[in-house]
Amino acid sequence: MRYGDVRIMSLAAVAAAVASTACTLLVHTDGLAGAAGAGAGAGAADGAVPSADAVAPPMDAADGTDTSVDGRVQDANAFPADAVVWPVNGHAYLVVVQPLTWDQARDASNNAGGHLVTIGSSAENDFVYSLVATNDAVWQVSQGKHLGPWLGGYQRLDAIGPADGWEWVTGEPFSYTSWEPGQPNDANGVNETKLRYYGETSRTKNWADASTETDGYVIEFE
Repeated sequence: MRYGDVRIMSLAAVAAAVASTACTLLVHTDGLAGAAGAGAGAGAADGAVPSADAVAPPMDAADGTDTSVDGRVQDANAFPADAVVWPVNGHAYLVVVQPLTWDQARDASNNAGGHLVTIGSSAENDFVYSLVATNDAVWQVSQGKHLGPWLGGYQRLDAIGPADGWEWVTGEPFSYTSWEPGQPNDANGVNETKLRYYGETSRTKNWADASTETDGYVIEFE
């Protein structure tokens, strides 16, 4: 309808115009997805700002990565091939079969780019123990007692008594413990200042203080 020089469009005509514009917009934006995938690197050079869809999402574990609960993405390829990643913290754990003293195992772990394993919760202890529970090569049996691999705990030289002054090699709080009943005990009057898995009559996820060489240890990679 026209009144004077002013054209008033009918409702149907307005709808048709909007639909036509929308189609035109869709045609002009159709290439953005392809440009994001094929030329994301060229965006900075030509002044274009990549859309959020152009950022590749983190790969899942099958693609070589693992995302922890705090949002970090860990590249599994950065860890030794035999290491096992715990999804809760994104760290990798490697069981090493090698008879060493605790000091030697600590140094070997550091040289490998990790550290002797530290355990901060029952869930982490369960996970680490699951890696060694059935591995005969890292357990010794002596006088019926089951001596497991080294862990990253040690006792300060100024400690008073077997239960005092325990620390982790990383300096994190030694707040969670899983001592076997009767441990730590400085058995036979020996000053036992290192930490291992131990079972009085069978393998367990519990710990004991120790001072002798053992057949294996666990490295943690962060």
